[in-house]
Amino acid sequence: MSQLDGKIAVVAGGTGQVGEGIVKRLIQAGATVIVPVRSKNAANQLAGYLDSLPDKRLVLIDGDLSNAESAALFRNELLRKFSRIDLAVASLGGWWKGRKLHEVNLDDWESILSNNLTSHFIAGKTFLSIFLQQHQGMYVMVNGAASETVVPGSAPISVVAAAQSMMARSFAMENHGEGVRVHSVVIQTPVITRQNAENAREGWVSAEQVGTFICDLFEEEGTAFRVTHYLPHKED
Repeated sequence: MSQLDGKIAVVAGGTGQVGEGIVKRLIQAGATVIVPVRSKNAANQLAGYLDSLPDKRLVLIDGDLSNAESAALFRNELLRKFSRIDLAVASLGGWWKGRKLHEVNLDDWESILSNNLTSHFIAGKTFLSIFLQQHQGMYVMVNGAASETVVPGSAPISVVAAAQSMMARSFAMENHGEGVRVHSVVIQTPVITRQNAENAREGWVSAEQVGTFICDLFEEEGTAFRVTHYLPHKED
């Protein structure tokens, strides 16, 4: 029996290409999964993707974690429907490709910062506050190899991904001993999704494999003090 049986999980970004695979695996592992949704179309697409699962444990709640006000409304509705949550996953942000870093215009910079870093900050504030009140819970931030490698033409993504990595470490250190686990899962390959499966290469990690890794992480109590995990495995 999985330790996720009967657990309550939230996946911020669960309607995204990577997020939907994480949602699927958490449900298959026995969890009830709540996903904040911003549009009816995204909600319908996710529900359709998961329609083949024998157990329907997907809960969609209107919510937008891109700003503090809407995140607070989502948090209130979440706690109204559920007495606790056990796991929260933030699979947020997107890719960007354009100019050299010093040539990026301010509008693009602020958009990248908002989508790929501020969103994680708001999600962390939202879910860690719940876990700290409960004195239990696991928070997972999904990141990529750009956090440790400069990608020419996409350098703003590397900058915010590196900051996201430090954010995870800060969340973990500042709340050590409070019963809360914080982890950063760094995916070191492009991710195979429904959208790019035909062009995927051998060795790439799939969105569902990311979900499986998070399920395994939840069950491994010995990982509580290790913040950063690499998928595939890489020595620190």
